[in-house]
Amino acid sequence: MEGNNIDSFRDEDAVSTVVQPIPSISTCSNNAIMCCFGRDRQPNDNNGNCADPIDTNCVNADPADNSNLCWTDTNIDTFADPFTFPGKSESPIHCHGLAWGEDDNSFTAQLRFNNFFYVSLYDHMYTRGYVETTVDSDNIGMCDCIENMPPVSRADCTQIDASQTFTVTFTNGIFSAAASGDLDIEFNSCQGINPGNGDRKNNDLGSYVYRLNEEGDISDEKMEGVFETLVGYMDPNDNQNEAACEAAYLEVFGEDYPDDVANLKCSYQSSERLFRTEDNDPLTLEQCQDLCYDTQFCDYFSLGLSGAYSGVCIGCTSNAVLQSQGGFNSYGMTSTQSFPTASPTPESEYFDAAGTGKKCPFDHATRLFRTPDNSPLTRMDCYEECYNTEGCHYFSLGGTDLEHEAWVGLCMGCTEDAVLSNHAGFDAFEMEIKQDFPHDEVFAVNKKCPMRNRLFRTEDNDPLSKSECYDMCNEHPTCEYFTFGEGASLNNAHKGLCIGCSGGAQLSDHTGFNTYEILP
Repeated sequence: MEGNNIDSFRDEDAVSTVVQPIPSISTCSNNAIMCCFGRDRQPNDNNGNCADPIDTNCVNADPADNSNLCWTDTNIDTFADPFTFPGKSESPIHCHGLAWGEDDNSFTAQLRFNNFFYVSLYDHMYTRGYVETTVDSDNIGMCDCIENMPPVSRADCTQIDASQTFTVTFTNGIFSAAASGDLDIEFNSCQGINPGNGDRKNNDLGSYVYRLNEEGDISDEKMEGVFETLVGYMDPNDNQNEAACEAAYLEVFGEDYPDDVANLKCSYQSSERLFRTEDNDPLTLEQCQDLCYDTQFCDYFSLGLSGAYSGVCIGCTSNAVLQSQGGFNSYGMTSTQSFPTASPTPESEYFDAAGTGKKCPFDHATRLFRTPDNSPLTRMDCYEECYNTEGCHYFSLGGTDLEHEAWVGLCMGCTEDAVLSNHAGFDAFEMEIKQDFPHDEVFAVNKKCPMRNRLFRTEDNDPLSKSECYDMCNEHPTCEYFTFGEGASLNNAHKGLCIGCSGGAQLSDHTGFNTYEILP
């Protein structure tokens, strides 16, 4: 029914009468209105990716992508930073606007609400099925005066072209004019001038505003105000224009654009994850931040911005190593509450805290393994590494406050005899639940299987756990011993290397390799 009313109004009143002002957008400071849409809800119209069947192929569907959302202002007392959206992490959005001259009697000014009806309700909601805001936020609207909209790279544009016959009379020295024919309004793609090169540029709001300024219909001040929102106005052919977002952020906030939030979430099955809201119960950006603020130990919150997990909110501790996940953005809290207890993290049944600023010792036989730089593990991942390493009694994990970013999430394991060394930024943990290995005693230290007795040898740089090496030997019909590379001073290529050995072998010397016997 409403769709039919919109269609009828478009064909009748919208093209022949003056639509009355809408109070909330009747006094736009910069003579422009913009709408930005984040969802497509109409199939079979060649716009966006909504498709039949709607219940499966139109859930969280995207509009045709024509712009890039840079950031949104939070307006939250407990969160000081804007929400940034680097690398198109907001998912496809579609922005479209209109502008008018400063002469209140001009057609563009008098008929701006006709144009707004066409842009918002007819051309986008009715014709294309475009609805909802770019991201689910309490602080931005779907349509508003352009100064109230978040910064974007660009927007499409519709202009009013109208004609009206007037009868002019001159009586007693006074001119008067009265409409004497039908008002005829057309809605057309804006005809603008590219601010970057002076060439003609159509269907671009920034270029249209630039043309209005060039022709004296709008002031420099208002044009510059529009460009504070359309930050990519100098390059209207670049829809995404991430560089313009970054430059505008630096100018406004005096610091580099935070680009380490996109496609990250609090890790799955990590002890550092504190909560995850249910699917199909979406939270806004601000609600997700508020949930983190009200949750003890919460220092990061992740929000699903697209796809099946849109609106899903996850919180985690300061020790969490964020996991790559498309469709989620993660933000660090800028302020937290003081809760009654001061325990650093919830306790785990698998391990206990053994020391802050402590790690497994460097270059010592008691250190059993060290994961590579720039390959971060969560605390539970590190526990699993220790659990799967025979003799591992302690593990240490690099936190986010280390001097070297490459060590964040770095995991080390060491024996019960290890004396933990001091190192700020690392935390050490003692295993509570350990694996029972089928081989308890080393047969020979710093010895390995000689060439003539080898049954197999795994490849360099393809490490196995000791348990996996044991299984390889145990499953071989003639394997009685296996050699395993595990010394701290051993070449990295040989750590985790596994060699199977037949019985009666005369073992050869090699520091860092230990040989084990398959027990009956």
